[in-house]
Amino acid sequence: MKYILFILIALWGQFIFACDCQKPTFQAAYDSANIVFVGKATEVTTNWMSGGWKATFVVENSWKMPSDGILVVNTPWEKDCGFRFEVGQKYLIYAKKKFTTKTKICYGTRLLSEANEDVQALGEGIKPTSTGKGYYFSALLMLLSVLGFAFLAYVMMRGRNKKHKPVG
Repeated sequence: MKYILFILIALWGQFIFACDCQKPTFQAAYDSANIVFVGKATEVTTNWMSGGWKATFVVENSWKMPSDGILVVNTPWEKDCGFRFEVGQKYLIYAKKKFTTKTKICYGTRLLSEANEDVQALGEGIKPTSTGKGYYFSALLMLLSVLGFAFLAYVMMRGRNKKHKPVG
């Protein structure tokens, strides 16, 4: 009896917390997204900080907010309408970016093989300008700047702390 009750509660919880959104039309998805691209998933990891998954994509084409060749997209758990990405698959991603890039099933994201009409309506798109190495160069430049400022502060503090010997 205990097991039957547990199973009923678990099943009931799935219905209460299940995703309940309608996939938007092409125009609605395009208009509400500020990032639209086709990409191949190269890595999918659990994002414990925000709850869901974090997927890394190699961008093949973009229509809004062209990016480097690599883009990281966050999506919530499936019960919260998140999209379950699989490594090696290609997707048409409709995403929104505020602080991080996010997508959901409700935004219109889908497998590329299921998005023929959308891709046709989008047209040719823009190929990425680089392979994403610009991100690493920017991070290195920022690190060197911080180290340079730290060294400058050290030199200035050291100069202040030295006692000046009187002349004569």
